[in-house]
Amino acid sequence: MIKMFSPIISTIKKAKNIAISFHVSPDGDSIGSSLGLMLALRKIGKNPIIVMKDTTPKFTGFLPHIEEIVNGDINPNVDCLIILDCGNVERVNCGIDRENTNYILINMDHHASNDYYGDINFVDTSYSSMGEIVYKLLEEMNIDIDQEIATCLYTSIITDCGSFKYSNTTKLTHEIAGNLIGTGINFSQIHSLIYDNKELCVVKLAGKVIENMAMYADGRICVLSVTENLVHEYGCDNSDISELVNIGSLINTVEVVVFFKETSDRLKVSLRSQKEYDVKSVAEVYGGGGHIKAAGFTYSGKIKDIEKQLIELISKGFN
Repeated sequence: MIKMFSPIISTIKKAKNIAISFHVSPDGDSIGSSLGLMLALRKIGKNPIIVMKDTTPKFTGFLPHIEEIVNGDINPNVDCLIILDCGNVERVNCGIDRENTNYILINMDHHASNDYYGDINFVDTSYSSMGEIVYKLLEEMNIDIDQEIATCLYTSIITDCGSFKYSNTTKLTHEIAGNLIGTGINFSQIHSLIYDNKELCVVKLAGKVIENMAMYADGRICVLSVTENLVHEYGCDNSDISELVNIGSLINTVEVVVFFKETSDRLKVSLRSQKEYDVKSVAEVYGGGGHIKAAGFTYSGKIKDIEKQLIELISKGFN
């Protein structure tokens, strides 16, 4: 059997205090894979902790031990910092001070745009999610995957491959999901808690987003926007509206969806492709990244400052 994770496993074995973090604006993949890894490391006598600056999305609230995630920066006594699902240092969800700390930084990701910023890097775009990578790591470490870990990893996988409907889904994705189901998790309930558990304010907000929807390039581009004022008006949590980007994908003429989500300090731009359009290349123009069919970036200005130029850039990519 090929040992893919030998440097990572060797570092973990030598470490006692291990911190785990991920990208800003965390999603089901980053939260689920981090919790699964944390619980697994405890089984081998390690002292892992998950650190972040943001808040967790509400839909992840059912995950075991999610209340143990710490809001803050890295403790000086950390021996090893593992960053999951994050392409560059600028988007890491915790403070990193490499000059005044001695921990080893492990960077694990499945995005092609990764900057390989770790002391040890494992980046493989063939995996649908970080949940798959963590599963394979635990498998190589011979750590038993119980129902709590399986719940976390299953959540990670289905949220990043759209419940197996996205093109990043592979034969391995189904095999791992089947093994996780084999632990006895209630996969139907997990799906319901993630996708069929919306607050009324989010549903009402979705109606307003549809009302304000804009179409460009003969219906090939759909632009959806959620301003900070709109979020406050409907009383929603900013962390639970990202999946509204999927509304645009329901339209049969749409090839690219642009979703603007405004916060107090930045604009988050999510891009989705319905066909073969490479939205990752668009995101990279603005310092972002992701996958060919799902990418994004952050922008320091307002929607009106970028919408026109972004639409023009996307339009140039059509045949």
